[in-house]
Amino acid sequence: GAEQRGHTRADRYKVPDFALQTAIRGLTSASCAHQLRKSGGRRARFVVSLSAKSGRSVSVPFATRDNTARAPADYVSRSGRVTFAPGQTAQLVRVDVEGDRRREATESFFLRLFSPRNAVTGDGRGTGTIRNDD
Repeated sequence: GAEQRGHTRADRYKVPDFALQTAIRGLTSASCAHQLRKSGGRRARFVVSLSAKSGRSVSVPFATRDNTARAPADYVSRSGRVTFAPGQTAQLVRVDVEGDRRREATESFFLRLFSPRNAVTGDGRGTGTIRNDD
């Protein structure tokens, strides 16, 4: 189905939003859960977005963090930097999920945003939720 932030697609993905705000706008941030099945070969897809276009380059470092899901057994840990060119409002961060055939409870991990340049964040955290499909 068509991808819409925050809505379930036919392939069972739910895309979370991070909202970064340009320092001039000073709006609040938002995040929501991302759900996918743990049969392997899947990627959690986090959309990192600005609340408004900026006339300047905006960047923010990111890193995954364990919650009940643990790297490297459940997902592949990632860190890096998301950079927005002037006028750009959305970027995608992908996190590989490890598949297995064990029956497990639903697990989750976090994608954290911190120390943005030319923007501000609210809580700066999105959640990747891995549901058992075995």
